[in-house]
Amino acid sequence: LVIYQGKSKKPAETGDKVPADYAKIGRGNLTIKVEGTGTVEPRTRVSLKSKASGRIEKLLVKEGDNVTKGQIVAVLDQTDQKLVVERAALAEKNARLRFESAKTSGLPQQLKTAEARVSELRLSLKNAQDRCDRIAQLFEKGYASQQEMDDAQKAVDSLKLQLDEAENTLRLLKSKDYERDIETAKISWQQAEVELRQARKSLGDASITSPIDGTILAKFVEEGDTVVSSNQGFTEGTTLCAIADLHQVQVRGSIDEVDIGTVRIGQSAEMKVDAYPDRTYDGKVVNVFPQGSTAPGGLTTFTVIVQVDNTDRSLLSNMTASIGIKTLELKDLLLVPFAAIRPGDKPEEVVVFVRNDKGIPEKKVVKLGVTDYEFYEVKEGLKEGDIVKIKNFPMNAQGGNVTVT
Repeated sequence: LVIYQGKSKKPAETGDKVPADYAKIGRGNLTIKVEGTGTVEPRTRVSLKSKASGRIEKLLVKEGDNVTKGQIVAVLDQTDQKLVVERAALAEKNARLRFESAKTSGLPQQLKTAEARVSELRLSLKNAQDRCDRIAQLFEKGYASQQEMDDAQKAVDSLKLQLDEAENTLRLLKSKDYERDIETAKISWQQAEVELRQARKSLGDASITSPIDGTILAKFVEEGDTVVSSNQGFTEGTTLCAIADLHQVQVRGSIDEVDIGTVRIGQSAEMKVDAYPDRTYDGKVVNVFPQGSTAPGGLTTFTVIVQVDNTDRSLLSNMTASIGIKTLELKDLLLVPFAAIRPGDKPEEVVVFVRNDKGIPEKKVVKLGVTDYEFYEVKEGLKEGDIVKIKNFPMNAQGGNVTVT
């Protein structure tokens, strides 16, 4: 249960000595606090993963060790991973050679030669056909012999056969997709290059170093274990250890929804842990979560982050802490001790017993304001210097809870 509490500046006592069962009314300050519980956690915490894959050859830290940024935490044996890189390098080389071979193949030159051959034969056939036509005309007039006519026709027929063969060769060469073969070889080479880069990236650095100054909170591997690179696309990688900077910590506290409305970022707070019951740590609210969480019993609480200085590193991760957030500070109020308040004869009436000039306590109705459960603010009914009873009340004085309006 979260309640309002706080510390007040006790009114100064002046003048004549006040009896032990009385207290003098004076002016002072009230600090209203919202209380809750939480857990100490470091502000900066990292899970150390390896960018390389391999077997842990040396693990150089244990829980509680202090490390500095760049300090070597573990060393890997990467014999197996180096073989993976070598295989990838050979595959990349073979793919590159296939691409170069595809680019330098004789197909383009063969196409040019076949096209030239077809053009040449078509021209020769045209000339032979023209000559055959002229001889045919001369043969009809009797100026050419049958032998000349036959030879001319044989020449035409021969060139037609050669042209058909040349055109077939050209069509066969054109049916080969030279550009596609080159593109396919190029893509295979690029894929092999990517696999080689990935293998080299997974190999990484055999020495794993701490990214921050901090303390080893926990380690999750031992020498001989195999770690997987965090650069692998299909896995987050193996976590070697958790490192945190314990010089700056925070408390993740829970505040009841009834009280969360008075909590603001920037408010000062006090914190205590069971390990040091006589010590109070100063802190500041740095975050108030906008969404609450409801427990099975129906109680809704909101998370509040309180930043605490831990220069001496006395606070450890996961310690249970109690926090008091100063939500209201009032100065120079007329204050009456909490113990002096009694219920009156009417509902919601509050009274105190004021010592008169004869030393007799007289009942007096008062109107009260805020309280830190040590003192109440007096709005009406008392004045500075009044002496009120705080124990050994008259027999007709009732005890019990007080309702303040």
